[in-house]
Amino acid sequence: MSCILKIREVYQELTPTEQKIANYVIEHGDQVSVLSAAELGELVKTSPPSIVRFARKLGYAGFQEMKLGLVKDAALQHKQQDKIYEAVSIHDSTKEIIYKIGKENMKAIEETMSVVDETEMAKAIDAMTKANHINIYGVAASGLVGLDLQYKLMRINKKSSMYMDSHTQLASAIHMGKGDVAVGISHSGRTLETYKAIETAKKRGATIISITKYGKNPISDLADINLFTASVEKNLRTGAIASRIAQLSIVDILFVGIARNNFNEVSKYIQATREIVEDFKV
Repeated sequence: MSCILKIREVYQELTPTEQKIANYVIEHGDQVSVLSAAELGELVKTSPPSIVRFARKLGYAGFQEMKLGLVKDAALQHKQQDKIYEAVSIHDSTKEIIYKIGKENMKAIEETMSVVDETEMAKAIDAMTKANHINIYGVAASGLVGLDLQYKLMRINKKSSMYMDSHTQLASAIHMGKGDVAVGISHSGRTLETYKAIETAKKRGATIISITKYGKNPISDLADINLFTASVEKNLRTGAIASRIAQLSIVDILFVGIARNNFNEVSKYIQATREIVEDFKV
């Protein structure tokens, strides 16, 4: 995962001093890659140990490894691309909105694929394939993603339920047990309703799968299996659009993986659901 993307994904969790470092790295990544911790500290008016702690917060062993990350990820190119992926403005023409939203969605998918952990995804697919029952939790835009996952699972006859209301979430979670799977979907990883639901399910012995943005957050900390997405929220709720697209990409991977594990039976189920709704086509 690119160094710049790591910074953007954890930016809101950084301290004011760390945000000052982050801003400088994003704007001057090519320059930072040849500086020492002391030199960067002097430029942003902080100490070398603060620079090292910042690098470690991003998951690097130290500042030197972070600099290597900047070199590998071509930080200068990232900075230039960001001029294309601007937030939608109220002054934009229809043509500009079409272009920006299209680019933002493509960027969300591309960057999400760069943070998907193959091992974690395989574990999630295996757990859901073997699950007695799957409960899906999410609210607002993430709830719509949950409904899409539940619909896909229904088509292949996989027992699942989706809950968006906090009361029904908790009522369903309390009846989960070993062999069940709870999927918590939240872009921020901090949605209280979703957190409470998977916390309850975990106490009952269910396996917890989280779908959140990349980085440390309460929901991913609670989960047994973490599936991360990458999209940076911007003005006019375009972030909610991009994060939904990223989450739907994860849902599609899960669905295809589960279907692959039981392909012969799944083919019959999909054909049956296709035939049953055929009469409703005009």
